[in-house]
Amino acid sequence: MTTKKRLFAAFVSLCLIVSMLPTAAFAEAGAQDSGIVTGASGLCEHHTRHDESCGYTEGTAEIPCSHEHTEDCYTLVTECVHEHTADCYSDGILPVDGEEKTADVCSHVCSEESGCITKTLDCKHEHDEACGYVPATEGTPCTFVCEICNAQDSGDPATPSDAQPEECTCETLCTGEKVNADCPVCSAEGAELDKVCTGAAPMLTAAAPLSGEHTNHNGWKTLSGTINDSTLSAGNYVLTGDVTLNQNVAFGKEKEENVSTVICLNGHTIDGQNHEIANAFSKDVTICDCTGSGKIRNATLNDIANLNNIKLTGCTISIDLDTPKLTLNGVDVSGGTITSMDGCELYINAGTSISSSTDLNVFTVYINDGSVDCNLPVYGRSKTYIYGGTVRGSVRVTGGTSGSGVLDTPGILNISGGTVSGPISIEGRGTCNITGGTITAPITVNEEGTCNITGGTITTKNTTESGETTGAVIVKSGSCNIGGDAQISGCRIDNGGAVSVLGGNCTISGNNIHNNTTKDGGVYVKGGTCTIDDDAVISANTATNAGAGVHIDGGTCNIDGTITGNTARYAANGHGGGVYISAGECNIYGTVTKNTATVNGGGVYAAGGICTIYGSIEENTAVNGGGVYVEPGAQVNTRNASSGLSRITNNTASEYGGGVYLSEGTKWDNVCDITRNRAQAGGGIYAVEGCHLTIRVGSISYNVAQDRGGGLYIGDSSASPCIVNITNWVIKNNQDRYLNPDNIVSLNSKITYEPASSAQDTLPYDEPGSIMLRNDASFTILDGKHKVDDAISCFDIQDNNKILIAGGFYDKDPAQEPTLTVLDNVKVIKLDGDIGHDQYDPNYPWAVYPVKDGIMSGTSNNPVYDGASIEKDVDFSLSRTADIQKLFYWYKAQGAEDSSYVAGLPSNAGNYTIKVGGLHLRMIGEEYYTECTFDLTIAKADPSYMVPAGITAQVGKPLSTVTLPEGWKWKDESTIPQTEGTQTYPAIFTPDDTANYNTVETDISVEVEHAHKGVLIPEVPATCTQTGEKAYYECSICHQYFEDEACNKPIADLDSWKVIPVLGHDFGGWTSNGNGTHTGTCQRDGCDATDTQNCSGGEATYFLKAECEICGGAYGELKEDTTLPTGEIRINENKWNKFLNTITFGMFFKETQSVVITADDDSYSVAGYTDDKAAVIEYYLYDGDTALSQEELKDKEFTTYTGSLNVEPNGKYTIYVRITDHAGNQTYISSDGIVMYTDAKQDTESISFVKTTTEDVTASVFTNGNTVKEIRNGATVLSDSDYSVSYEGNKATITFKAAYLDTLTAGDYTLTLSYNPLGMEYQDGNGSEAPSDTTITLTVNQQSGTITNISDISKIYDDIAVSAPTYDSLSTGTAVIEYKVKNADDSTYTQTAPNTVGEYTVRITVAADGNYAEASTTRDFTISYLTAPQEPYTLIGSAGTNGWYTGDVTLKPADGYTVSTTLNGTYSAQLDFAQTTEGFTIYLKNSVGQMTDAITVGTIKIDKTAPDGDILFEKNSVKEFINNITFGLFFNKNIDVEITGTDDLSGVAKIEYYRSDKVLTEAEVAAITDWTETKGKFSVTAEDQVNFIYYVKITDQAGNQTYFGSDGATFDTTKPVIKGITDGKIYCEEQTFTVEETNLESVLIDGVAATPDNTGNYTLPAGNKQYTITVTDKAGNSTLCTVTVNDGHDWNEAIYTWNDDGSSCTASRTCKNDSDHVETAEADITSKPGKEPTCTENGETIYTATFTVEWASEQSKTIADVPALSHKLTKTEAKAPTCTEDGNKEYWTCDTCGKIFSDAEGKTEISLEDTVIPATGHKLTKTEAKTPTCTEDGNKEYWTCDTCGKHFSDAEGKTEISLEDTVIPATGHKLTKTEEKQPTCTEDGNKEYWTCDTCGKHFSDAEGNTEVKLEDTVIKATGHGATELKNQKEATCTEEGYTGDKVCKECGTVLEKGKSTPKIAHNYKNGKCTVCDKSDPNYKSDTDSPQTGDNSNMILWMVMLFVSAGILGIAAYGKQKKKKNS
Repeated sequence: MTTKKRLFAAFVSLCLIVSMLPTAAFAEAGAQDSGIVTGASGLCEHHTRHDESCGYTEGTAEIPCSHEHTEDCYTLVTECVHEHTADCYSDGILPVDGEEKTADVCSHVCSEESGCITKTLDCKHEHDEACGYVPATEGTPCTFVCEICNAQDSGDPATPSDAQPEECTCETLCTGEKVNADCPVCSAEGAELDKVCTGAAPMLTAAAPLSGEHTNHNGWKTLSGTINDSTLSAGNYVLTGDVTLNQNVAFGKEKEENVSTVICLNGHTIDGQNHEIANAFSKDVTICDCTGSGKIRNATLNDIANLNNIKLTGCTISIDLDTPKLTLNGVDVSGGTITSMDGCELYINAGTSISSSTDLNVFTVYINDGSVDCNLPVYGRSKTYIYGGTVRGSVRVTGGTSGSGVLDTPGILNISGGTVSGPISIEGRGTCNITGGTITAPITVNEEGTCNITGGTITTKNTTESGETTGAVIVKSGSCNIGGDAQISGCRIDNGGAVSVLGGNCTISGNNIHNNTTKDGGVYVKGGTCTIDDDAVISANTATNAGAGVHIDGGTCNIDGTITGNTARYAANGHGGGVYISAGECNIYGTVTKNTATVNGGGVYAAGGICTIYGSIEENTAVNGGGVYVEPGAQVNTRNASSGLSRITNNTASEYGGGVYLSEGTKWDNVCDITRNRAQAGGGIYAVEGCHLTIRVGSISYNVAQDRGGGLYIGDSSASPCIVNITNWVIKNNQDRYLNPDNIVSLNSKITYEPASSAQDTLPYDEPGSIMLRNDASFTILDGKHKVDDAISCFDIQDNNKILIAGGFYDKDPAQEPTLTVLDNVKVIKLDGDIGHDQYDPNYPWAVYPVKDGIMSGTSNNPVYDGASIEKDVDFSLSRTADIQKLFYWYKAQGAEDSSYVAGLPSNAGNYTIKVGGLHLRMIGEEYYTECTFDLTIAKADPSYMVPAGITAQVGKPLSTVTLPEGWKWKDESTIPQTEGTQTYPAIFTPDDTANYNTVETDISVEVEHAHKGVLIPEVPATCTQTGEKAYYECSICHQYFEDEACNKPIADLDSWKVIPVLGHDFGGWTSNGNGTHTGTCQRDGCDATDTQNCSGGEATYFLKAECEICGGAYGELKEDTTLPTGEIRINENKWNKFLNTITFGMFFKETQSVVITADDDSYSVAGYTDDKAAVIEYYLYDGDTALSQEELKDKEFTTYTGSLNVEPNGKYTIYVRITDHAGNQTYISSDGIVMYTDAKQDTESISFVKTTTEDVTASVFTNGNTVKEIRNGATVLSDSDYSVSYEGNKATITFKAAYLDTLTAGDYTLTLSYNPLGMEYQDGNGSEAPSDTTITLTVNQQSGTITNISDISKIYDDIAVSAPTYDSLSTGTAVIEYKVKNADDSTYTQTAPNTVGEYTVRITVAADGNYAEASTTRDFTISYLTAPQEPYTLIGSAGTNGWYTGDVTLKPADGYTVSTTLNGTYSAQLDFAQTTEGFTIYLKNSVGQMTDAITVGTIKIDKTAPDGDILFEKNSVKEFINNITFGLFFNKNIDVEITGTDDLSGVAKIEYYRSDKVLTEAEVAAITDWTETKGKFSVTAEDQVNFIYYVKITDQAGNQTYFGSDGATFDTTKPVIKGITDGKIYCEEQTFTVEETNLESVLIDGVAATPDNTGNYTLPAGNKQYTITVTDKAGNSTLCTVTVNDGHDWNEAIYTWNDDGSSCTASRTCKNDSDHVETAEADITSKPGKEPTCTENGETIYTATFTVEWASEQSKTIADVPALSHKLTKTEAKAPTCTEDGNKEYWTCDTCGKIFSDAEGKTEISLEDTVIPATGHKLTKTEAKTPTCTEDGNKEYWTCDTCGKHFSDAEGKTEISLEDTVIPATGHKLTKTEEKQPTCTEDGNKEYWTCDTCGKHFSDAEGNTEVKLEDTVIKATGHGATELKNQKEATCTEEGYTGDKVCKECGTVLEKGKSTPKIAHNYKNGKCTVCDKSDPNYKSDTDSPQTGDNSNMILWMVMLFVSAGILGIAAYGKQKKKKNS
C-alpha cells in the first residue's frame, strides 16, 4: 500500500512540474496549423507577413517539360503473345506436356495489331531552354525573432494563446516622425514601420492597377541591381536603376490576392537573363513606364495564376539572341513596343491581349490564342504563324532586301486557325499561306506578293465610296492560288467580286467560291491572268450588277472548271448569269451551266473583248440569249477542242435566242453544236439586223421556238439585212411548238449556201418548208448538185422572195445538160466563161449571157497613190472595138490566184491585175458579155511632213537619248554630240501608212547643251486631306527640273506637275449604329476619320426589317399585313379550301390517310410548312355527324399542325383547320366526312355438309365494326330464310340451314359475304376504297370409294414402255390409268406409259357412281439403266508425250458389248479417231438390248504435225533451210536474236539453239547434243571479223521436232580507212586517195559511185570544188571525208608591218589553202607634219609607205613624236557658300587650252563642277505640330533655319512662311453635362457638372468658366445609420453558436458578418454530461491532466497543485507514523 502511495505521489509531482513549463512549447504546432507562426520560427501579431528582411522564401513548383513525345521517343519491343493451335502444326496435333515440337505451318506474324509488338517509351530528350523545364526549388525559413513575444515567454504579460494577430489600421503611411498612436501594430514598441505599416503614402494618388497611371513614386518600394529572390510581395515598385534577374521572379504571396502590383520601369531596363516575370498571387501585375524609355529584355511574362492579370502599359520589350523566345501567357499589353532581333520568336497564348496602340515588330510571331489589335508587320525574312485567337489590326506582309537593296527574302504569314478581322496586304515578294481559320477582312496581293489559300473560311463584307474595286481577295500584282478546302463564302462586296483580279496571276481550284453576294460576281477580272482549273466550281453566287459567276473587264481569264448556279439579279443590268465580259480575253474550256440572268445572257454575256468557247454552255436561263448573248463590240469564237466541238445546249430564253442572241451588227462563226435550246423565237440562234453569220462546222439541231425560228431566226430590217454564209448544212431537226419542222426564219436577210463539197442532196429534203423566207429575204445556192424540184421543197416562200440556184444544177436528172429554168420565184443561173461562183452577185443577172473575147483591152497610166480608187481614163485607159453599155471591175494582187479577185477598183499602192467585164445590150437577142485583164501599178506617194524643231541634245550622250516626234528616228542613233551649240544630224521620217507612202531622209537642227546632273527631290505623299508632291530631279548646273534621273524628260510647269491630288477619305468597314444609320472609318493608314450615313437598300417584309445593303444591319419598320390567310386540306385526291356548313360522309378509306394542310398568305407562302413559319396552322378532328359552326369551334382545343397528320381506321372524321398569320388574321376551313374502316376478315375458311343429314352448319367472320350486307352462292343471293346472323364483339356468326344445304348437289360451292363499312352504306367515288368481300367454301359430300392390290411394274431400260398394273375396286365407275415422273406436279399425269429411265408414279382413278364418290390411289415404280462393266472400254494408238497420240486412235468396248455415242443411236464394235476429240460420252448395250447410262471418255489428243518457227536478227527474219545457208549477213554492233516457235495443236514445248562458226549438214545438226534452251530472245555481242550461224530445234508437246538454221553472219566493227587526203583540208591542185577495207560495199564521191584505177587510186580533179567522199562496208560502217580542191592559190589580204619610228614597212600575204606559202614586199617611205602639239599632248608626224607590187596598197602611219607645250595658268580665289548660293574652292585655269586644275602646277585636272561648294542649304530644325487644346493655340509643323532664321512649311525649306502662318487657334471646350445624383448609404452622389469631351476637365457651369475637380462634385455616401443584430445564436455542447450579423436598419445591408462560436464544453458529472447526457469518454482515465503552460486551465492547475501537496503531506504523515510503530 505504501509503495502505491509513493508512486502516485511521484506521478502527481511530475504533472506539477510539467504544468509549469512555458505554454508555447506545446502550442507552436497548433499555431502553425492555423497559418500563423509565432515566436522565433514564424509569423506573429508583430510580424504578420514575410518580407525581404526575414529571409523567408517559398519553394517554387516544378515547371513541367513542354516536350511532346514523337515516334522517335518510343522503341518497338517484340514479345510474342500468340499461342499455337492445332492449325499451326502440319499433322494438326498439339504437343503433349513437355514434348518439343515445331509449329511448322504457323501463319502468325508478330505485329502491333496482334499485340506482339508494343511501343515502350525510350525518350532521349534532355531538358533545355526550348522545353521550358524548371526544377522545383526549396524555400528558406523565416529568420525573424519577435522580441515582444519572446519577452512574454520570459514572464512578461502575455495575450491569450487563441487571440488573433493585430492588424495595421492606418489609413496613411506612418513615418519615424509621425506614428498613428491608435494603431495596435505601428504604436507597438520597436515596430518596424516600413515593414508593418500598410497605410497609403500621403502624397500618392490612388494607383490604377489596370493601367499603372501615377503621378509620383512616393512610398513606392525601389528595385535596382541584381534580384536573387524568387518571390516578391505585392505592391508598388519603381526601378531606380537597371535590374538583372538571377532566377524567375513572381509577384504576390499567399493571401495577397486582393493586392495589386505596379512596376514602373522609370526609364530603366529589366534584363531577365532568360527568366520569368510572373504573377503568382497578386491581384494583378502592371508593368509601366512613366518616362517612355524603359525596356524589358531577355524575359518571359507568365500569368501563373491564370487570372489574365499581367498588364504592360507603354513599355518596350526587346527580344534578342540571348533569349530568342518570349512567351506571353495571360498578358495585357497596352501601348509601348515589342521588338526583336532577327531569329527571335514571340509566342502569344491564351488570355493575352495586345492593344491597337502597341508597336509590334518581331522577327517570328506565333499567335496561339488571345487577341492582337495592333498592326502586324511581317517584313523580309520574318514569319508570323496564326493558329488561334483574334487579330484585328492590319497585317502587312513584305519582302526583305539584300545588301544591294534588291528584294530577296520574303516575309511569310501562315494562317491555320483563329480569326483575322484586319486587312491583309501582301507585297514585295511577301508570302501568305492560309490553311485554316476565319478571315473577315480583305486580302490584297500587291507587287510581287504571293498568297496561297488552301483552307479556312473567308467571309468579307466591304464597301467603297471611291469606286475602288474591292473583294474578299484582291490580286493587284504577284500571284494568288486558291484551292484545297478553302471556302470563300457569304461575302458581300459592293464593288468587285469575291475574288477580284486586277493584275498578276490568280489560279483557282476546288469548290470554294460560292454563295457570295457581290456587284461583280464570284470572280472579277480586270487585269492580269486568272485561271479557273478543271476541278474548280464557281457556284451559287449573286451579282447585283452583271456576271454572277465570272465578270471580266480586262486581263485574261481561262475557265477550265465549272460555273454553275449563279444569278445576275440586277433588274437593269442583270446580264451574264455565268460569265460577263466587257474587255480583255476569256477562254472557256470547262462548263457554264444552270446559271440565271434576270435580263440577258444566262450563260455568257459578251459586251466587249474576246471570248472563245471550247467547252460547254448548258442549262442556263435568261430573257434573251439563254446560252450566249453577244453585243457588237464583242468577239465571240466557238472552237473545236481536243475533247470535241464546243456545245451550247439545253438553254432557255423566255423571249429570244435560246442558244445564242446576236445583237445589231455582230458576227458569229459557228464551230460548235447548238442543240436542244428553247425560246419564244430563235430557239438555236436569234440575229437582229446587220449581223454576219458563218455556219460551217457543228450542228444546229433539236432546238425549239414557241413562235418561229426553231433553228435560226434572222434579221428584221430591210435597211440593214443580215448576211449568212453556210458551207455545211448542219441546220436540221429543229421545230416550232407544234413540232413542225422549223429550221430557219429569214425576214430580210441574204443567205448563201455554198457546200464545202459537191455532194448531192445536202439540203433538208425530209423537212419540207422548214426554211421560211419573208419580206426581202433571199437564198442563194452555189455549187453542188441539187434537183431543183427537191431544193424548192425545203422552202416556205412568198412572191417577193428569191431562191437563186447557181452553177451545175439540174432540173430532174443529174445526167442531163444544165438548162435555164424559171420556176415561179426560183431563178436557175448558168455561169459561163471564167467568171466562177466567187464573183457571182445575185444583183446582176447578166451572168446568163454568152461570152465573146477580144472586144476590150486595157493599159496603165502609171497612177500615184492619192487615197482614192483609181479611175478609168485617168489612171488607166480602155480600148473597145464595140459599144459596151455596162462595165464591171475586179482586181487582185499580181500573181495571185484568180479566186482572190475582189469586186471594184483598188485604191492602195501596189501591183495589181485589173479585170474589166462589159455587157453589150444594144440589140435584143444579141446580148453578150466580154472581159479583159491588164497589169497596173499604183506607185507610193511622198508624204507631207514637218521637220522637227526645238530639238535639244546633251554633250556626251548619244542621239538615242533624244526623243523625236512620232514617225521620226535618227539615221544613226549611236552618234554622240561632242560640241555645244547648233548642230545638224540626218534623220528618217516614216509615215504611218508605209504601204502607200515613201520614207524620207533629211537633216534636223539640234541645240547641243551641257550634260544635266539630276539631284533627287524626294516625293511627299498625299494624304486624305492634304496634297502631296511627286519626286523629281533638279539639274545642279542649270537648275532645270526633270521627271527622270537621266534628265531626259524636262518639266515645264513644276508647280502644277508635281501636285499629287488629295486622296480623299476611303471610308469602309461600315458598322450599323442600330438607329437606321451606319458609320464607316477611313481605311487609309494613319487616318482615323469617320463618316455616318443613313442605311439604304433592302426591302422590309412582314417579318423582317429591311437589311442595309452596305452594313447588313436591319432598319426601318415591318410591312403591315391586313389580309386573311388562305389554305387547303388535301386527303388523297380530295381538296377543300373553304368552310363547310354540312357534313356528307362520302369518302371511305381502309388505310391510314395522310392529311396535308397547306397555308398561304400574301406576305409569305407556308406551303411545306418550313421552319420559317409565316403562319400557324392548327387542326381539330371531329367525330360527330353534325357540322360545327365557326363560333362552336372557338371553344374547341386545336392542335398545332407540324407538317404531318394522319387519320387512322376505325372511325368517322371531319377535319377542321384554323390558320393564323403573323399579323393575327385567322381563317377556318373544313373537310367532308371521312369513314376510316378496316375490312372484315375471314375466320371460318370452309364448311362441309354430307347429303341427307339434318344438322345446320355454322361459320364466323371478324367484322371489325362492319355489318353483313348480303350472302351470295355464286351469283345467287341467299334469302333471309336460308341463313341467320348474330353479332357478338368483333365476331358475327352465320348459321346455314340444313334444309337449304340439302338442296345442293354434291360438289364445292363458294359463299360470298359483302359488308357495310361501320354500318354506313358505301358510296363510290372521291378516291374511296370499296369494302372487300369474304368467302366461305362449302363442300357437299358423297360416300367415299376404295382401290386396293396394285401390282409393281418396275423394269431395266430397254427402250420399251412398261405394262399397265392390275388392281381391285368396289366402284363400278370407269377406271383411268395415268403415269407421271415421280414427285412431278400432278398436272403432268398422262395415259401414255413411259419407256425411259427414271422413277415414276402410276395413278388409278375410278369414277363415282350412285353409291360411291370417285376414288383414286397411286404406286411408285422405276425404269433403271444396266450396270456398266468395271472397264467399259480400251484406247488403242501410237502414244506420244504429255498424253498426246501421234497417230490415229481406236476405242474398243468391253467384251459382250457394243458401243454408241448416243443412247438410242447406232451401236458398233468400235469407234475410230483421226484427230483430237474433246471429252465425250459413250453408251454400252448387252446382247438382250439393255443399255447402260452415259460413260465419260476424256479428251483424245492427237498431233501428227511437226512444229514451225522463225529466227530473227534485229527483227528481220533470217530463217533458212539447213542446206541453203551462206554467209551473206554483216553486222557492225551487238544484235538481238529472237527465236519463235508455233504449233497449232499440242503447242510448243521447248525451243533450243546451237551457235556454229561454219555450215553444218542435216546429219551434223541432228547429232548435236549441247543445245541451249531459250525463252525466245537474247543478245549477241559483236566481235570483229567473227562468223556465226544459229541452228534451231523446236519440240512440241506431243514430241514432234523441227530443225532449221539462220543465214550465215559476220561481225565487222571496223570503219573503212581513207588514205592520201585529210578531212576538212583545202588543196590547190588535183589529189588522189586510196581505201583500205576487207568487206567493201561502196565508195561514193558526191553521192556517185566511184571506181579506182588499176593501181587502186581514186582521183579528185582540180577545179575550185568541194568533194564529199563516203566509204561504206557491208556491215554498214561508214567513213566520211570532205575536202576542197582548188585550181591554184587563193591569197589572203596583205598584212603590213611598220617599225616603231616609221622608217620602214613590210607587206606579206598567205595562201588560204596552204599557210606555208607566203609572199613579201618592202615599201618606199615619205613623211609630213600632222596634228600640232597641245599643252599636254605631243604633236604628230604622218608617214606614207608606197609599194611596187600590185597586190600591196599604199599605207600610212601617224606617230606622236613632236614634244607637247606646257600650261599657262590663272588662279581663281576660293569663295564660301551661303544658305542659298553656291561657293567655290580655289582653282587654276589654263589660258591656252581652257582646262581647269586644282593645283598651281596644273597636275590635277578637274571640271568646273568639281570647284563648286554647294549652297549649304537651310539647316532646319523642326517644330512638331501641336494640336490646339480647348484653351491654348496649337500650331502646324514647321521648320526654322538655324543659320538664317527663316521659317518654312516643308522639310526641304522651299516654301517660306511667317510664324503667324503656323498658328492653329484654340478649339474651345466641348461640354457634356452630368446630372445631379443623390447619395445612398453606400454610394456617393454628385452635384451637376459639365465635362469637356476634348480635354477632360470638369466645370460647375454650362459655359465652362469655373473649373472644378471631380472630387469637388462628389456628395459623400450618407453611410449606414442605426444597426441591428440578426441571426444570433447561443452555442451549446452539441451545436456551435453564432454571434449574429450586423445589419443597417436603413438599407438592410449586412455590414459585418457574424462569427461562429465554438461549442461549449460538456458538463460531465459521474461520466455523464448534465446537459446532453453524453457519456464522458475519458471518465475512467487517469491521464487527463492539463498540459503544462496551458494558461487556459489555471484553475485545474491550482487544484492539481493542492492535491499534490495534500498527497505528499499524507505520505509524509504515514511515514512518520510507521516509524513510531516500529
